[in-house]
Amino acid sequence: MARKAKPWFRSDRGCWFVYHQGKQINLGKDEKSAWEKFHSLTGTKPPIASDLPLERPRDIDALVDICLAYYKATRSNNSWTVAKARLSKFRKRFGTYAPEKLTPGQLERWSREQGWSSSGSRGVLTVVNAFLNWCEREKLIAENPVAGVHKPSMERRTLLLTDDQVKRLLEVAPDDLKIMMQLLDSTVARPHLLCTMQASHIDWNNGIAKMRSKGKQYLLYLPKCWLDYLRVMARRFPDGPLLRTQRGKPWTPNGLRQR
Repeated sequence: MARKAKPWFRSDRGCWFVYHQGKQINLGKDEKSAWEKFHSLTGTKPPIASDLPLERPRDIDALVDICLAYYKATRSNNSWTVAKARLSKFRKRFGTYAPEKLTPGQLERWSREQGWSSSGSRGVLTVVNAFLNWCEREKLIAENPVAGVHKPSMERRTLLLTDDQVKRLLEVAPDDLKIMMQLLDSTVARPHLLCTMQASHIDWNNGIAKMRSKGKQYLLYLPKCWLDYLRVMARRFPDGPLLRTQRGKPWTPNGLRQR
């Protein structure tokens, strides 16, 4: 069964988009407005005010249940799965707490006691903070009680493969993944840049892709041996990302990690 289309944010354009009836639709820069346009476009019912309780829940457990139901209806399955896993850890410790009793210090001490890496702690604290921001936005709580929580920095992980390991990986990789691996190696580009590269980004005469991401300008130098392949993809997908999976879907950094 095909996954239902949902809006996603394109950092290179700073806008929300959705695929609808074979076309990529620009829904604008504001997330709330984008979801309203999406529901209007598709004729679906937004699971917002009418689906929320009339009274404020008294504890974290109830808030997590409400938020996860909302996430399941409005987020990708991967985003919902990550949020569920991280909020489950949080509710196991603080589920019986009244939200106003939480403090940033409690949350920070709890995350340190778990023995997680800096990246792991940051991931959980980021999801918890976003969850409480959502509760405040939907007026389920008066305010986010941990708005000032300190999140550790992400750790850098480095794994160097030998030439023999790379060769073996390319031998067993499917064609679509092999193309991405070879492009990542030859351009030394960040995965999210290749995943979002479009025909409009490429200066075909000079073999350079000019892209913006999170306010920064990036230049990707494309080897001549790949330009013909990219031209073919540009004819097939003149408006969307050029690099696709075997099913014709745009690659995502998460999809690459899972493969």
